[in-house]
Formats: sequence, structure tokens, C-alpha cells
Amino acid sequence: MNWLGGLSQRRWLWLVLLLGTLVGTAFALLTPLWQAPDEPGHVEYACLLSQLRRPLNGDDFDPGLQREIIASLDRSDFWTQVRMSVPEPLPAAFAADPFLVRSGRQVGDEPPTYYLIPAVLCRLNVSIETRLRLIRVFGAVVWGLAGMALAWGWSGGALTRLRILHPAVLVMLPMPAFIAASANNDGLAAAAATLTFAAVLRIQRQGWRWRWALLALAAALLAVATKKTSVFLLVWLGLMATAQLWTSLRRRGWQRRKLVSVAALAAIIATGVLLMPAPVPAGWRAAGLPLSVTRVPIDDTWGVKVVDRSQLGYARVFQSITGPAALALRDHSLVVGAEVRSVDGKPAAGRLTVRDAAGVSQTRFIASDQWQTVTVTHRVARSRSMSRLPLRRASATPAEVGSLLRAT
Repeated sequence: MNWLGGLSQRRWLWLVLLLGTLVGTAFALLTPLWQAPDEPGHVEYACLLSQLRRPLNGDDFDPGLQREIIASLDRSDFWTQVRMSVPEPLPAAFAADPFLVRSGRQVGDEPPTYYLIPAVLCRLNVSIETRLRLIRVFGAVVWGLAGMALAWGWSGGALTRLRILHPAVLVMLPMPAFIAASANNDGLAAAAATLTFAAVLRIQRQGWRWRWALLALAAALLAVATKKTSVFLLVWLGLMATAQLWTSLRRRGWQRRKLVSVAALAAIIATGVLLMPAPVPAGWRAAGLPLSVTRVPIDDTWGVKVVDRSQLGYARVFQSITGPAALALRDHSLVVGAEVRSVDGKPAAGRLTVRDAAGVSQTRFIASDQWQTVTVTHRVARSRSMSRLPLRRASATPAEVGSLLRAT
């Protein structure tokens, strides 16, 4: 490592950025097109966002865009490389191909942060294959930035073997580099998480700085806004902040007994919060709903309050049926019912939907101030191992906003 004796910290940061970008770019250009996980859905999200230029919801759909991506999959021998039979004829939409259905759509399921730059790239007048490569190279640059962030976390003081090797080894790890240099939001989430860890590393090595703490929090929030599963960073930051507070109070002379009492009180409060009833009924998920106002008591049972405040999208609750329960429904007629009424007595438009590989069955309704039963019948596809049962506020026109109740 003698050759690094005269290397400045700043130059080392740029070298790590360059190394990470080169490693990522190699994966971006050498990986066969569409062979990284879920790339068709991620490219669809970016290009659809570039067309509509507004937040997307699960109903946003461009048949022409999906056909363009499917044609590219065929030209790139996609099905052969994933060891599937090439469909004849080519499917007209993702939902018509079992393999693409298993990947799922990212539209309406992931936050939009990562897709903002790829959406700009989608506006270029080039082939869909070139757009995919450019989106991958964007991910490669982000991967280089992740390594640069880690090198910054180790900066300050002499360049030791650990401070040199840690960022270099990170950016050269094959699987993370491959994922980051693909068309998906994992790379940006990983880079933001790395910056969070790097800021905490600076605090641990050089002492508390408010700017570093705020940077760690901002990076964690960016990761959460990029990928939902990054929420663990907020929990981790909470644990780190608790440890920092403990150390600070000890230095100020607080006795162990008092600290243990405060910690026990905090644990009791946290446990109470975790044991509170969830805002969504058990086994269901929600999208587009305000927190803490969805699960409500109705007489001697519970219901879910679906509130739509947006004129662009819709709010919904949904349940995914997977595994043996879904397999038992294959090739059977499924009848789903819901008891609904309007919250404020005004007419509230909604939809009850069952979706699987065979398509979508849907019942539109207008809820009034009286309870009514709404049903939808759907023939479950043979090849599908998951069905989704959404109840949503309809948004056929900008005027259709409001609230409705569903009895559980």
C-alpha cells in the first residue's frame, strides 16, 4: 500500500467512484438484455412515468408500451434464456404471460423516486434496448456513488489498509454490483442506505455532529422513498440514536439505575405502540390511504374506511391469496362479496375487483348511506398461484373523491 502514501483523501473518493462505476458499467453492458430481475416492470414504470408525468397508480397502463417491451423480449431471446417456451403468438400484455405475471408490475407498487431519472432517459428518441442500457448505466453511476459514500465515511486521518479496502471491496462485490447496474430501484436504495451507514460511521469515529446526523436521517428517508423495504433503516437509526443518548447521559453523570428506568419506560411505550390495532384489517394491505383512519368499529364488528383525497389516483385495500389457498382456487369460480356504504351519506363510487393471470373481473358500484352487498364473480386461471382482491374508491373522473366503508 506504499503507493497510496501520497494519495489525498479527495482523490481516493474519486477513485472509488470511478472503480464502482466501471464495475457497474461492465455488468450493465455485459448482462444480456432483460435478464436482471423484473426489468420489464421497472422499465415500464419509468417510461409510463415519462408519458404521464404524474404519480402513477395500479390502473395506469399503456398497451403500446407493453407490446414494445414484449417485442424487445422476443428479439433478445428472453424466454429461451429463462428456460421457458417462447409463447406463440407473443402475448399482447404482461398479464397474458405466466412468467411476466409472476414478476408482478412495479406500477402502483413502488415509490416513484428512483424512476425520475430513468423517466428522463425514456424520453430519448432511441430504441427500447438503448433506453434499457442507459437506465442500467445510470444504476452503475449510482453504485459508484455508494462506494464513494462509504469511502467518505472512512475519511479523516491517514489512509489505512481498512479504510482503503472496505470501499474497494464493496464496489467489486459481484451480486450487489449486478443488481445495482440493472433497471431496478435496488441500486439507489442501497446507495442511500450506504450513505446512512457512512454518516453514522463518521459520528462513531469522530464524534457527534448535527450535520452528519441530519445527513444520516435524510439518506434513510431517501432510501425509504426509493424502496419500501428500506424502512428498516429508520428502526436501525432509532437504535443508534438510543445508544448515543445512553452514552451521552452516562458522560453527564446519570447513574445506571436511572438509565435503566428510562430505558424500561421507553420499551413499555414502544411495546404498547406495536401492540396497538393496525389501521388495516389483518391479512389486508392498503395503498393511498391516510394512516390511522382506515380501521374503524362498526356496531359489534370492524370495518375499513377507504378515503380518497386525490383527483389523480385512487385509494384501495387489497388482499393477495397465495400458496395452497390459491392453488385450491385454480380453475374454480370465485365469488367475492363486500358490505359497503358511504361515510358521509353522499354517493361514493367504488370498485370490487378480482385479478389473476386470466384477467380482471370487476364490479363498479355507487355506495349510499345504506349498507348494500356488492359481489363479483371470477373464474380463477389454472396457471395462477396468486389472486388479488382489491376494494377501491373509483376514480373514473376527477370529481369522484370521497369516502366509503366496508364491513369486515
